[in-house]
Amino acid sequence: MLEKGFVVGCVAVLLVAGCGDSVGGDQADDVADPTVVFDGESCTYTGPSEVTAGGLTSVVLENSSDIDIDAIVLRLPNEDSLQTALDQLAPGSGSDVLFGLPPGSVREAWLQAPAGGRNEEQLLLQDGIYLFDCGRIPSGESSPDYVWRGGSFEVVTEG
Repeated sequence: MLEKGFVVGCVAVLLVAGCGDSVGGDQADDVADPTVVFDGESCTYTGPSEVTAGGLTSVVLENSSDIDIDAIVLRLPNEDSLQTALDQLAPGSGSDVLFGLPPGSVREAWLQAPAGGRNEEQLLLQDGIYLFDCGRIPSGESSPDYVWRGGSFEVVTEG
């Protein structure tokens, strides 16, 4: 099944998390939701560095490329796990070397978007550090052959 292969094969290469400033992402006042954009050459996080917990949060995959793409949102156990993932693959870069999932990480969402398409999920996110990555899964395969590191954000309780 594609989901299992994607999760096992590229979840580790797929990390979306941040502390304070987004890692590999832009602080964009006009972007309210965590969003990753795939253009065929890169997976770029354009969402906020911090999201307030409590209520549904939209996570979005925008695919402006001419290939189908998958994206994953992982909740990481701590900043050390994020740093380990970033040491393996820096935001804005890609790799055909697939890493395992970061220890203690939890998959919060797996999105798919066809060429030129968009996918959005509504999630109830807990406090924590999240990582967003993109992966290409060849037709008929169950795991990615290439993964791009997106960026990260943190979910915090207000008050």
